[in-house]
This record gives sequence, structure tokens and C-alpha cells, in this order.
Amino acid sequence: MANVVRQLRDWLLEKRPFRIKRMGKDADYSSEVGDVLESLPADLAEQLTTLVDELPSHPGDKAAVKEALSEAIARWQENPSGTNNSLVVIGSPVAAVARILTESLSPWVEDHDLPLQLLDWVNRPLDTQKIQSRLQDDLAPEEDNGTSIAIIPDLSWCFLRTAEGLDGIDYLRDGLLSNPYQFWVIGSGQVGFRYLNCVLKLEAHCSQLLLLPRLSGEQLKDWLTPIIEALDVRLDEDSIQERLQTLGEEQLEASSLSTVSVLVEELWASIKSVFRGVKDDALKPLRPDASPGVEWKDYFERLADLSDGVSTVALQLFVKSIYYEEIDSELQRELLDAVESTEDSVEDYIDFEPPPPHRIIAKLPKLPRLPQLEQTDLYVLYSLLVHGSLTLTALAETLGEERQLVNDAVQIMRGKGIIEQQQNTVKVNPAHYPRLKRKLASNNFII
Repeated sequence: MANVVRQLRDWLLEKRPFRIKRMGKDADYSSEVGDVLESLPADLAEQLTTLVDELPSHPGDKAAVKEALSEAIARWQENPSGTNNSLVVIGSPVAAVARILTESLSPWVEDHDLPLQLLDWVNRPLDTQKIQSRLQDDLAPEEDNGTSIAIIPDLSWCFLRTAEGLDGIDYLRDGLLSNPYQFWVIGSGQVGFRYLNCVLKLEAHCSQLLLLPRLSGEQLKDWLTPIIEALDVRLDEDSIQERLQTLGEEQLEASSLSTVSVLVEELWASIKSVFRGVKDDALKPLRPDASPGVEWKDYFERLADLSDGVSTVALQLFVKSIYYEEIDSELQRELLDAVESTEDSVEDYIDFEPPPPHRIIAKLPKLPRLPQLEQTDLYVLYSLLVHGSLTLTALAETLGEERQLVNDAVQIMRGKGIIEQQQNTVKVNPAHYPRLKRKLASNNFII
């Protein structure tokens, strides 16, 4: 079992860098995420990149996979049959489903003694006619009528959206029925699975489907808090000012304050915008781990809403919301003098530690605008969502177009930031997916 676990982890960490490295941005074209990194000092940019890349898959996703896997395999072991011998884990086409599946499987494999066949491909076979034979060689059971588990972390490697490129799926579909003693664990993007279900009725041959759950704002907060704490990220000043103004209006309506009290409150709010250290019960702490953390709660609820609860998209929008701000030294001194000269209770609310010369701020997240797209661009983007990622040659083959024409369209969209490329492989930028899927759906694409 130790070798199988190591094989899973090696495949995840070493063989799939483009799909796994969350901050492995396109080096030749700028992006909004790249702009964030460039705006930070080199040491902070490197720290942010490391924190994001090392962030594990969301525990909610892994918990859902582990629970479904344990239940499905338990039923299959009690009564092996073709009607209960598979689990397909389906996520957003821009989600790291293979990573989620692999991280979920590693601890499960360590606790169970069953033969495994892992499809550890690093890419799709260049000759699509060889996909079926490669699958037969790599996933064939070691013993006749011996129970085993076949793991396909990424179903997109097993087909290409062409007539000849679907033979591998035909083989898998027939295999799900023909061998009840082999349990299949398959990871797939939602758009690709919908396509395969339309053309080959794949769902009818799968025992159980697990659609990864939509993550809530609270779940995203728990997941991203380690990064926020490590970098001491604070909320955007404008967002805080707006919140303070709302609280101030509510307080003024609730009680008649003297002119002096109002002036003190205004001074306190100004100082707070720099020091971020107010302890008054009316203003909740700004740290994400504070309770109830009103401002961060709103931030993460908005993040969950914009990202449709997809962790990969949420992470991109979170990074895009970060910027670096230097604090004016003269203003710091003036505010310190104002605090020290105050005779009333402002001292109770302020920690007299000198503020840092800079701070990392998180603005309220927002989706990037979808660039102007032609109808032909939509076909290119849809093919990428069906497959997750494609080489330029494979993309041209799926579209039935000349490679150069497809490459021209890709490079234009790459310049607009909606496509990312590493070497010869391209995929959709996750930050654009929420708006892109609605655009495609409104144009009658199967999403």
C-alpha cells in the first residue's frame, strides 16, 4: 500500500504542475492575479505564492469524497455487481477535481488492503486511436474475478471530442458493466461529463455520482484564514469606512449624543482606519477568526456568491482582491499625537503600538469583466471546458480547424486574460468561469 500512496502523491505533486500549481500563471501574458503579485514586494509575493500553492484542497470537498467513497465501496464489497461498482466525483470544469480526489484517496488507501490500478497519465495520448488500448493495459485487473479498484483521477485524459476519440469512453462504459469485481473511482469536470452523457449515455452506466458541494462563505473563511493571518491581511479602508458610517448612523438614531461625543467618535473612526485596533463592542474585530467578524463575514459571503462556491474560483478572486498600501509617515505621526493628547476614553480603544510602514489590504472581491467574444471564440472556450485543458494540436482536432487558425484565436483570448497557457497546453482562466458559463448557456451550449 505504501507504494500506491506514494504513486498517488507523486502523480499529484510532480506530474500535474499546470493543473495543480494554483499560482503558476502564464509567464508571457499579464493577468489580474499576476498584477497583484507584481504590486507586492518580492518577499511578500513569494510568500503569497507559496501559501496559495501549498493550501490543501478544501476540507469540505475532501470530506464529501471520503464519505461517499466509504459508503459506495462498503456496498460493493458486500455485494459485488455491475450496478454498484463505481463512484464518479464531478466538479466544476475549472476545479482541481483530480487534486481533490487524490488527496481524499491517499489516507483511504493507507487504511485498506485492496489492489489498485492508478491511471497515472501525465497527458492524453497523442494518437487518440491508442487511448482504448492504453486504458486496457493500465487498468486491467491483476487477477481474474479478483476484487480491485481502478482510479481515474481525470476522465478528460480518456477521450477527445472527436468520433475516433470516444473509443476510450466506450471501453470504460462497457467495463463498468462487464466486471462487477472491479470498482471504479473517476474524477470528472461537470461540462465534460454532461457532454459524455449526451452522446454516450455515460450516466446510465455509473452507479453513483457525487457532485462536489457548493462552499459557503463560512467554509471559505475557515479555508483562507491561514493565508490572511500569515500575511496580516486587513480589509479595504473604503469598506471599513462604509461600515463605520452605517454603525454611526444607527448609534445616532438610538441616542442623543453631545457634540463632544460626536467629535470623539469621528476622531476614533479616523484613527481606526489606520490602526485597525478598535475594541468597542459596536465595532466588531476585523480579523477573520474574530466572532462574529461582521466585515469579514460579508466579504466571504460575497466571495462565495461570486465564485458559485467553487474553491478554485474563490481562491483566484481572493488573490485578485489583495493589494499593497504604504502608510504616509507624516499622517502616522499626526494620528499618534492626536491619540496621545486625548483626555477621554479613546485610549481604551486604541493599542499604542506604532503602525507598520505598509499593510496588505483585501478589497471586496469582484468578478473580472468578460471580454468581447466572437461566436468562434465560444466554441474554443467550450472545448476547453469539456476537456479541462488541451494542447493546441488536440484543440484544433476537436474543432476540426487548422492548428494555426485555432492558435491565432487562442493567443487573442490569452491576451485578454480569459485563457492561460503553459508551454503548448491551454485552459480557461478560473476567474472568468462564472460569467463564461452563463454566456455559453445563453448561447445554447450544454453546460
